[in-house]
Amino acid sequence: MTIKAYQEFVLSGMDAASPLKKVKGQLFLGPEHFIDQIKHLLGEQKRFSEIPKKQRYAARPSLPEIFQGKDKKAKEEQMYQAYQEYGYTLKDIAEYLGVHYTTVSKIVKRMENEGKN
Repeated sequence: MTIKAYQEFVLSGMDAASPLKKVKGQLFLGPEHFIDQIKHLLGEQKRFSEIPKKQRYAARPSLPEIFQGKDKKAKEEQMYQAYQEYGYTLKDIAEYLGVHYTTVSKIVKRMENEGKN
């Protein structure tokens, strides 16, 4: 590439939006199918609390993907999974489901207690 061609390349992007605005989870820049292909590489990072939450859960499924079950028991299990496994906040889950966050909190707590027995 010549210097002139490089200058033209740089100038052509001067008015374009920054590609960094499309970064997902502070880690990924690319289409959804790219992220889907590398999700398995991030599985082990969930254990490390020193990695920022936004990065640890960058490839987690969306709430609509998690909440596929229709019956009450399935929905409660999905609440627990969204909170414990995927790091969604009680507030995030509650807003998605249209309930109060204390409802989600009580269900998660009950399921934690059931798991101990």
